[in-house]
Amino acid sequence: MDNVRTIRDNEELMYILPDNIVISNNFNGYSSSSVVIIFYLYYLDTVENYLHYIKKVPYEITLYIVTGNELVYEFLQKHISLYRDTEKAETYIIKKKNRGYDVSALLVTCREIILRAKYFCFVHDKKAKDERLKKDVDVWIRNMWSNLVASSEYIYNVLSVFENNEKIGVLTPPEPLGEYISAWYNKEWYGAYTATKKLADSLKLEADIREEFSPITLGTAFWGRTEAVKKIFEKNWIYEDFAEEGRVGMISYAIERIWGYVAQDAGFKIGTVMSVGYISKKILFLQKAMEYTYNALTEAYGLHNIHEVSKLEKIKIRLKGFSQKHKQIYVFGTGQRSEDFIRFANTIDLKIHGFVVSKKSAEMFHDKKVYEISELNKKKDYGVIIAVSTKSIEMITDLLEKHGIKEYVSFLGNN
Repeated sequence: MDNVRTIRDNEELMYILPDNIVISNNFNGYSSSSVVIIFYLYYLDTVENYLHYIKKVPYEITLYIVTGNELVYEFLQKHISLYRDTEKAETYIIKKKNRGYDVSALLVTCREIILRAKYFCFVHDKKAKDERLKKDVDVWIRNMWSNLVASSEYIYNVLSVFENNEKIGVLTPPEPLGEYISAWYNKEWYGAYTATKKLADSLKLEADIREEFSPITLGTAFWGRTEAVKKIFEKNWIYEDFAEEGRVGMISYAIERIWGYVAQDAGFKIGTVMSVGYISKKILFLQKAMEYTYNALTEAYGLHNIHEVSKLEKIKIRLKGFSQKHKQIYVFGTGQRSEDFIRFANTIDLKIHGFVVSKKSAEMFHDKKVYEISELNKKKDYGVIIAVSTKSIEMITDLLEKHGIKEYVSFLGNN
């Protein structure tokens, strides 16, 4: 059994959907209970930021808005008619016990609602607890909402993915992006692996849950096929299972990460869904992030592309091992690749004793003596690291062999 992340990536279960047209009409319409969309809104000072999404929910789909905040409940009761014709569209505002935030809203408040449905969407508000994270959290909020309920057309397109792919059980927004938030590129569980594994064991899930594979879901914002995740809803959760107001317990963190594994246990797969409007912003962000990253990697390690970065640890091991076999290390070349190697050598404490060229034009390079290759014959117990462009490596190795030099290795060219 493969991990859910491996399956998603290998099978390319990434769906980029338009938000201005319906791309498939293969469904036969939905009853008011077969598809439900649930908003959880808690923060009064930001509640108005989410109200325009109410208009995006098609009238034939039942909308539930849940809150644990009395003031938000009163606000919604007063203003809901401005955003949705409640006489034409089934709309319910539910006040829940103020415990467990969005997680208890999903598993306790809306349990029976979801178990009656074929498909459901759950999405919630969010607020930065640290001011420096506000920009990242705002991007995360846009990630959740614009990739789950971007428009009526988009919602129909998401439902078509389920209808066209009977093995898709969960569709989640992509991993959140951010300058501080690192979930989109690291393999972290953020301290929740043990709790997630414990929850999986209590549910008797048959799924591949390993710490080296980070979870796909990091929250309770997703589209689900009820059949795929009903096992977790069939557990009789109560509000007291969750932390009191103002606190988030480990059980909530575990539940946020469990959805892909619940689906796998039921024989379903998890995919990622994105709107066209969001993906353009994501690409621009990633391009800028890669620019920052590679500038830093080039400055620190002398690496210039993804291939070289992917081989970084192997390069370190190989060059450290080579340098430990010789009392003196000389670098062939005084060009850009040699400049790169100097930076790399500093990161692994590799001492350079000098530089070698076929014909020298200067006596010193970076405060080290430059030798012509013929001068190396006078040295003993030394090794040569070739730091030239890839296209020149073969020529330099032939030159070293011609001069009887057998102890050499390439900086990057043989990786």
